[in-house]
Amino acid sequence: MTVRWGLSVPNRGVVIGAGDPHELLEMCVTAERSGTFDAIFTGDSLIAKPRLDAVVFLSWVAARTRAVTLGVGCMASFIFRHPIVLANQWAALDRLSGGRTLLVACIGGGPDVRRGHRSPSGARWETEFRAMGMTTAERVGRMVEGIEILRGLWTGEPFSYEGRYYRFEDVQLTVTPLQRPCPIAIASNPQAPYADEAAIDRALRRVGRLGDGWMVEMSTPEEFGRRWRRVLDAARAAGRDPLPAQSMIHFYVNIQDRREAAFEEARRFYEAYHAGRFPDEYLRWRLVTGTPEEVIARLRSFIDAGCTLPIIRFASYDPAGQMRRAVEHVLPELRAYAGTARRA
Repeated sequence: MTVRWGLSVPNRGVVIGAGDPHELLEMCVTAERSGTFDAIFTGDSLIAKPRLDAVVFLSWVAARTRAVTLGVGCMASFIFRHPIVLANQWAALDRLSGGRTLLVACIGGGPDVRRGHRSPSGARWETEFRAMGMTTAERVGRMVEGIEILRGLWTGEPFSYEGRYYRFEDVQLTVTPLQRPCPIAIASNPQAPYADEAAIDRALRRVGRLGDGWMVEMSTPEEFGRRWRRVLDAARAAGRDPLPAQSMIHFYVNIQDRREAAFEEARRFYEAYHAGRFPDEYLRWRLVTGTPEEVIARLRSFIDAGCTLPIIRFASYDPAGQMRRAVEHVLPELRAYAGTARRA
């Protein structure tokens, strides 16, 4: 399968002093012109991790680009946006962009209060759920119903729905996506101690049954490869044809001449971006940092494991400078390698 490359633009950076909206827009334009990026993604959250609204920002990017895919990676507010409203908004974005969108739904953040664990970051998940009148126990159900409703409304035919959270009759959207079907991927990467094996299996089966693609925040190459194969097996068992096509990993990258300088800058950015402090061991696993050669080697291992759309967010207070380094010293070699690599 073809490997495409995505740029993740830090729209939360605007509120932590790590980017100006116009600078982020110019990054998107430059990324497309470089010929090394095939997609532009941006993050999403309402209260827990406030930032520029993803749909509004991508509409701005759509007006200045012509070919790159436009995605949300991932839409943490998916369950807070009423499906009828979101269906109309996203259909408009797909039409205005000429059919270039990739929506990545997820259940949003939040501690698993039933298991007694808490998020390592300082994100205000409880505040967000209380403000929206929901509980974390509703997350999966609302995401599933939302995906089903979007797909039903996007047919352009009168559509009725009777679910646990949403009920309506004979709703018809006159603005529908240009893409038929308009893809909806799912971000899901359950990990211990927040999820046991049964929960992990349910999550992967859900992606295989409902998703047009799969996104994870991070994993090891071996774990990613195993889970992607489980997603595809679940899709086959559900009779999906075609199978989900996009396997995406969201990487935080910093490229420097010195390994430790890259790690320390990435650490400062990541902890500010995610409003928390994280153990050194976690950050060494989570961040992809080092010299160009070290970054290339690490990203190659995920291509070999089956990642078809690596998405790079530069963990830096100079993202434009980092992008120049990547375009000059990292991405050409990775694109050439991806064209010849045998993947798992």
